[in-house]
Amino acid sequence: MTCCFSSKSGDLAVSTSIDRWGVVMTPGGTEHYSDVTALGVRLLRHGMRWRAAEPNAPVNGVHTYTWAAHDAVIAKVAAAGIRLCGVLSNGPTWACPINTNRFPASSLPDYFAYCTAIATRYAGQVEAYEIGNEPVGSGMTTDEYKNMLIGASAVIRAADPNVMIVGMVMDGTFVDAGQTGHNTWCDIVLSDPAILAAMDVASIHTYTRPYAPEIGDKRGPLDTRLADSQALLASKGFTKPVWVTEGNWPTAGPTAGVVSEDDQARFLVRMAIINGLFCNRYYPFQLYGTVTTDEAGGMGLIRPDGTLKPAYTAYRTMATIIDDTVTRITDISTGNTRCYRFDRSDGTYGFVAWTVTGTANLQLDSLPAVMRKTTLQGVQSTMSTSAAALTVTIGIDPVYIETLSSEPQVRGFHFTSYAPLSQRTPTTSPHGSRWSEARGCRPGSSAFCSATPTSVGAATGIRRVQLMASPATTPP
Repeated sequence: MTCCFSSKSGDLAVSTSIDRWGVVMTPGGTEHYSDVTALGVRLLRHGMRWRAAEPNAPVNGVHTYTWAAHDAVIAKVAAAGIRLCGVLSNGPTWACPINTNRFPASSLPDYFAYCTAIATRYAGQVEAYEIGNEPVGSGMTTDEYKNMLIGASAVIRAADPNVMIVGMVMDGTFVDAGQTGHNTWCDIVLSDPAILAAMDVASIHTYTRPYAPEIGDKRGPLDTRLADSQALLASKGFTKPVWVTEGNWPTAGPTAGVVSEDDQARFLVRMAIINGLFCNRYYPFQLYGTVTTDEAGGMGLIRPDGTLKPAYTAYRTMATIIDDTVTRITDISTGNTRCYRFDRSDGTYGFVAWTVTGTANLQLDSLPAVMRKTTLQGVQSTMSTSAAALTVTIGIDPVYIETLSSEPQVRGFHFTSYAPLSQRTPTTSPHGSRWSEARGCRPGSSAFCSATPTSVGAATGIRRVQLMASPATTPP
């Protein structure tokens, strides 16, 4: 495996304060907004369902709305200092008789009236509106969704010009392996210039349950799907943000997607880092679990009895360390051994690393005398370097290694993996060569960095990869 300081993340580093992490809260259940802020996030995705506001059809063209539930959400997010992405989905049965999220042409005039009413009522109080939810899985045709998104965008912007319009809302990414119909649907919709103009953000859902994100389900590894989606968007001329507005694993429920609570915690953080490399935001689904036979109820970060799952603490730890001062996330190694660097606006930096399977020794070079280590569950300790180097044994739980104060950038790393070679495929990052060339660094070039793989202990299947980067005035 050859690794290089090459990444998508540098293209997102445009601000000294970047909110990446949020959470989903579904309507109708427990809603303690202090649980959101205690999680270390300020972004909330919450359903602003049409059926809740207008359960009955208009009479003689007159719409009657019930705003109590939505008013309460708006008041609570304002009091908590939370930024809201409201999901304008779930139509009433009188308008959407086949599927609550399939909006036939006959429903659109009434849906647009609802969009106008809600955008007018909460103008200046909502950061973004997401139009629909998982339209492909709900059976919407490309024309149905295009008409829905373009029309909703027009009336919402007229009522609240500063609000962001989030479109697509895909059940998957834009390019999923083996999903020909899904991929064709995305390609058709994204090829329409009116669609690209109608939305300020495109959103996706990155479920891989029950598998780890690096392995993926039948649609392929998550980072491959995201890289391919990124390439598709670029080919269409879409350069606006991409948000992940759902993605998690259930720990209860009747489906084959159920995992242990420990797996949910480690997978959630690993997904967040991968999403953070390619996308601008991630809202895991969902904050509260419910007592239900539906898998959605098992995805909560908080159990139905109010106690915190390991996933809540793990996500809070990540959001606290990779906070809004992190301006760059960089992929260093994307094989079985995963290592990602994060750089903050104050000059401090760190790494988050794990293995997909097995254990590995990760060595970081050219470090200051003392580094801080934080485990998945937030246990911290300090580690002293030797000759400016530090070796850390890592496993399937992500671990954070970071500087305590502003120091010169790290110059390199290498790792020794103890996973058998037969279980690993030497590879570069699925998008590494493309992005490193764009930034003036080709894998193996001496202009910016060099990488030399060295096999040691071939009989035991141990392989070491060492990378050293040339000095630079700015982080790689």
